[in-house]
Amino acid sequence: MARPLKSEEEKRSTRLPKPRVTVAERVAIENYAAEAGLTVSEFMRRRALSRPVVTNQVAKVDAQLLSELNRIGVALRSGVGNNLNQLVRDWNSGRNSRLDWAETHEHLTSALLDLQDLIGKIAEAYE
Repeated sequence: MARPLKSEEEKRSTRLPKPRVTVAERVAIENYAAEAGLTVSEFMRRRALSRPVVTNQVAKVDAQLLSELNRIGVALRSGVGNNLNQLVRDWNSGRNSRLDWAETHEHLTSALLDLQDLIGKIAEAYE
């Protein structure tokens, strides 16, 4: 099925005069548009109409920081998360748990401390 035709009010058929800018201004505008993932026309339209322009800029991540986050994520997904799920399931069913609450608590506390350290490192990196 074909896309419905736009009404006359929705069509962008009217042209504005091209503004005169310096080479430096043109480069800056093109860079801002590229950072936002927009065409220059869409970028200028949004700026002129006071619409939000959100950049797609992704923070550069430290390789060691990323590695540490992955390590913690794997630890949580594998043993600790599975143990916690089994403990809660056994508790809710009224059975005696085959797992140790204290050991699971230690794992979760360790993971939480690791995450707090990483959050501190991230905060320092962006100051």
